[in-house]
Amino acid sequence: MSYYDFILFENYHIAVNHKYDVVLIARLLQHAGMKVGIVDIYHEDNINEISGIPVIHLKCVDKIPNDYWMLHPKNKLHSLLCLIRFLYQQHFYMRKVKQEIENLADYFYCGSYHTAMPFIFFYSKKECYYWGLRSSRMTDFWSHFKQNPLLAFRMLMLRSAFKRNPSQKLFVSNAIIKTEFEKLGIPNNRMVIREERCLESSDGPHYEALEKQCTFLAIGKLRPDKRVEMTIEAFQQISKKSDVKLFLIGAAHPKYEQMLQSMYISDNAILRDNSYLDYCKFNDYIRRSHFVVFADKQQLSSVTNGTMLEALINYRPIIAPNYDPYKFYVNKYGIGLLYDPMEAGDLERVLVRAVQLGCSFFYENIDRYVKSISFDRVSSDLYNAIIGH
Repeated sequence: MSYYDFILFENYHIAVNHKYDVVLIARLLQHAGMKVGIVDIYHEDNINEISGIPVIHLKCVDKIPNDYWMLHPKNKLHSLLCLIRFLYQQHFYMRKVKQEIENLADYFYCGSYHTAMPFIFFYSKKECYYWGLRSSRMTDFWSHFKQNPLLAFRMLMLRSAFKRNPSQKLFVSNAIIKTEFEKLGIPNNRMVIREERCLESSDGPHYEALEKQCTFLAIGKLRPDKRVEMTIEAFQQISKKSDVKLFLIGAAHPKYEQMLQSMYISDNAILRDNSYLDYCKFNDYIRRSHFVVFADKQQLSSVTNGTMLEALINYRPIIAPNYDPYKFYVNKYGIGLLYDPMEAGDLERVLVRAVQLGCSFFYENIDRYVKSISFDRVSSDLYNAIIGH
């Protein structure tokens, strides 16, 4: 087999969308001059190249750890037994993977950091990077314990093993999340800031794709903690006085969808697409919309919102609650409007303000931001941060 500077894979089998990060990071590193390869970790990529990156096919053909029960858990006891089986299978599977690929590269990207991830690469002497999406995956024992005691104790074991080995490192989205990890005892020099998305090329904001009316967009996997009903209620108040439209786009759990449906079913100003979106369809809805609206509940830790970054890359301003990460980006770059979700009528007020301003009002601020995350710049910064460690 060939020898590489950097080998990448995603350890979280069911998180198919995380494979996008693997390919993006690989392309950034390759652009900077590194020889990189992507591991077909679960024997699912029957090709020899992904977006110009060589695919490494494993020789070991053990049974893939069974994690499909996570998508359709039956009850707590069943989930616990399935989790124990999965962790057992995963340990021995990943041990063989490590034995096969450890001597093929100098650096490794091992995917997402989460409470059910494999331990095995934590003991590598070579530098291994993980996607540190949120610091809560290393903390808040009691919250984890209420959901799953086994994973709560495992969280502590993972954090301890990670901290003990200086070759274990994190990619984090921004300075906010980096600070949160620092407070948990992760040294500054073991983290590299890498925005979740970057701008590879731009042929303008495509304002010609906009709907005729001022259109607001709520998009992604619609679930209760995104408080889509708050957006609907505020929109329906302003739609009585203004010619506006609301797109509700993305799959929702049947019970939540039933509740949402009772709110939008008789409203001709609301368009609903209750389906999983591929990347092209996702971006098509963003380009048709003037503003992308967020109403997410504040979480235990900050987490960069990929949808927010996709909106900005498409030059669409955001409307979001006044806490991080949204507050960080809006205050620093002026790329949208903030509202107080605890103040009655404040989202409605901000929607009215958005209609008055229009999305082109934010063009220069958004342009300044997206230039800071150009493909060339992110590639260079990522390479220098890794080699400089």
